[in-house]
Amino acid sequence: MKLSILTKTMIATSLLLALSACKDLSGSLVTNEKISLRAARADVDIQPGTYRGALKVQSKKKINLELELPQGKVVAAFKTKQNLKDLKPGDKIEISAKDSGQPYDVAGVYDVDHSSSSPVRTTESCTYYTTEYRCHEVQDREQCDTVTECGTNAQGEQICKERTRCSGGGGSHTECGNESVAHSGTHEVEYYHSTRTEFVALKILASDKRVVAEFKGSDSDSDKHYTYQGSCDRF
Repeated sequence: MKLSILTKTMIATSLLLALSACKDLSGSLVTNEKISLRAARADVDIQPGTYRGALKVQSKKKINLELELPQGKVVAAFKTKQNLKDLKPGDKIEISAKDSGQPYDVAGVYDVDHSSSSPVRTTESCTYYTTEYRCHEVQDREQCDTVTECGTNAQGEQICKERTRCSGGGGSHTECGNESVAHSGTHEVEYYHSTRTEFVALKILASDKRVVAEFKGSDSDSDKHYTYQGSCDRF
């Protein structure tokens, strides 16, 4: 099966890009039972339920799980020996409790999905330029130069001082020439949108490997790609 240039580009890009530092993967945490996470100041008990949150990659060795709980926003940090910046689509995330600073192991996966919309054919606004001969009234500039004036003081010594002397200005004159002039217009275009979505799914495991909670989050970026742009014409 032959791959299009776009598909090859997407595959190459997905291999080069890893889990982005400081990127927010928004989603939710579902807890199957009461769990306790270590926050900045104290341990926080989280009752069974579903909570909005976001996963943030603070550095290649640290992620923050930010949760919106009834008692307010809570941030739980997970440290790891795994280099998170080296993650590629389909890679597993494995964080042990002895490294994380939390009383749980974490097991998950990072992935990337690429999709493209159907082509859209429409008319868009544009700008075109013409060269026109135009004249403008221009204010005359004041001409200044520095002069040295010397004289003799009461003791017969020669004293010299520099001062600025200006002349002209205040008037105006006409200047003419060719200029590039912008005009509003329209043109026919065809484009599609490509979307890159990062996914992460993390299972929080108790010491006996039971899944006590699971976080799923994602983040998407979309770009517009033109496949055709007609000439820009006057309205």
